[in-house]
Amino acid sequence: MKTLLVFALLFMLMAGCVALPPEVTPTLTDGPPKAVSPTPAPTPMPTLNPTPRPSYTLTPTPSPTPTPSYTLTPTPSPTPEPSTANVVSAGVVELGLHALMGISILDTAVILSEDRVAIVGRHSWTNRNAPPVAVIHTISSGENVTAELPGGSGWRGVFARDGNLVILLYNQEDDRDTDEIVITPQGEVSRQRLEPSNRYSLHGGETVILEYERSLWLLNEATGETTLLLKGNPADNDTVVSFYFFEAIDEHRFVYGIAGWEGILGAGIFDVSSMTDTRVDNQRQHVGPHPHRVIGDRLYLLDYEYELLGGVIMDLLTYEIVKMPESIFTYHTSRRGYISHFAFSPDGTMIALVHYDMDTTVFRNHSTVTVFRVFCGTVIAKFTIECSGASVQHVNFINNSTLFLHGGSISQRLPYVFIAYITAD
Repeated sequence: MKTLLVFALLFMLMAGCVALPPEVTPTLTDGPPKAVSPTPAPTPMPTLNPTPRPSYTLTPTPSPTPTPSYTLTPTPSPTPEPSTANVVSAGVVELGLHALMGISILDTAVILSEDRVAIVGRHSWTNRNAPPVAVIHTISSGENVTAELPGGSGWRGVFARDGNLVILLYNQEDDRDTDEIVITPQGEVSRQRLEPSNRYSLHGGETVILEYERSLWLLNEATGETTLLLKGNPADNDTVVSFYFFEAIDEHRFVYGIAGWEGILGAGIFDVSSMTDTRVDNQRQHVGPHPHRVIGDRLYLLDYEYELLGGVIMDLLTYEIVKMPESIFTYHTSRRGYISHFAFSPDGTMIALVHYDMDTTVFRNHSTVTVFRVFCGTVIAKFTIECSGASVQHVNFINNSTLFLHGGSISQRLPYVFIAYITAD
């Protein structure tokens, strides 16, 4: 039995079924055994969820087509239309007159009637022989009548007479002879040579005033005799004084101006029936009131020396003088720029001023047109026009409710023409 147990034990040892206790190595210590801190278990690694890869569909790219070779010819940039560049306020309408007859420079404009205006311009700014061009525009129908004037001509005056356009032309080479060109709204043109004259007739044509040696004389055409009315000083220095005829009032009265060495010194009214002189005193030092216009029974006089400074109105029946409100002329003084032009309404109760200002940072020009009542200074209407590289600097009244505005651009060779409609509150 013992032999069987020994063989069974040996067999189990050989099969590895019985584990022997591990061999213990003794450890020498200097004292009592120390407490051993348990080692913390390691932090388990987080489980990472991998981002799934996107799925792509590959499309084969075709080989590029070779670019053909071209010979490039430069194309000049077209001149921009002003209507695309101009910004206007309500009540302002632009007239497309800039393309007519190739006008590039607009020199002046005239009101022929309530339905017709005329502009006079040139093809070129630098070519003095370029022929002037006149255009008569009918507002209601948009019809235009154009006439090309002789090359090398300048003009001494452009005005309306009996609904027609009148241009006083002269030859720029000799600056002597003057021709009167009359253009009708139907396009008929007549021309006649004008003889130099220093004669001015009052209403009715029976009384003639002469300008001679800077003085004004009354001419008796029946006898040829002359009577001195206002004596000037024909000196060639700063003591010079010139009296000049300005405008007839009626059959026996006329307005005159007084010019000095550096400008206008004053004005007055002379009555040949009573041989009396009514002088308008100087309003400011070195500058007197300029006679501007006779409207009905009133004479409008303005003070300006490089800029518009003020004005007075004289009643032609009583000779009473009323000063125009200062607010009219100081309205724009707080802004940069200047008053470039002004005009009175046909009834004389309103004045329109054009304030011009160029913004050099963007080369855009701002024009503000303000309409005032002349006796109280109230603002009736205000219009603004902004142009690119150009400006509107002139104003006229077509009637008491419509303004005619014009200007242009030398650099862009484009004249601009506008109509503004006044709607008073």
